[in-house]
Amino acid sequence: MSLALTPSFLKSRPLRIAALTLALCAPFAQAGATVLTFDDLPPTDPSKLESGAIPNGYGNLSWSDAFQYVRGNTIPNSGYQKGLVSGEYVAFNSAGAEVSFGRMSGFELNSAYFTSAWYADQEVTVRGYIGENREAAYTKVFHISNTAPLLVDFDWKGISRVRITPTNAGFTRQLAIDNLTIDGRQTVPEPASLALALGGLALAAVARRRRG
Repeated sequence: MSLALTPSFLKSRPLRIAALTLALCAPFAQAGATVLTFDDLPPTDPSKLESGAIPNGYGNLSWSDAFQYVRGNTIPNSGYQKGLVSGEYVAFNSAGAEVSFGRMSGFELNSAYFTSAWYADQEVTVRGYIGENREAAYTKVFHISNTAPLLVDFDWKGISRVRITPTNAGFTRQLAIDNLTIDGRQTVPEPASLALALGGLALAAVARRRRG
């Protein structure tokens, strides 16, 4: 919702109050989200093409063995380098294997940036599971390139495990992942609060006309 606040509008105290109420009731961005950048993990040797396994507990999550991280700039002209969204490190699936992460107590998967390490076009399937169910509650299939990261929004709630599978999983099918966002919440104004704010704005406008 956009409200043009002209100088004459701002001179009216009732209208200022109503406008402020509307602003406070506007939807907020993801509140309390955790962004996993992989830049706060133990550093690897910059002189070597060295990677490390993402330790269990990072982001309060468990990680499969093939889920690793690497300095993107140590592999120039690749999706590792092109996939850097923040800092120096990206996560990737070692040997192009399927990887997973999770938390049995449940979490929310909001979004992540994906880049193909080598292939110009690569298909990826991501599945989300609830509890110990073997059937996926959520599935998303998308294509990524090796030239720029793709932001994928999930907004999956109450999941315990996420599996990331490249099509034809295997060597050279690695994909880089950065800024994995979890546990965010969209704060949306309640209808009653929004109606109250709109009513206040209308009453203020009527009162202003009567004084005019």
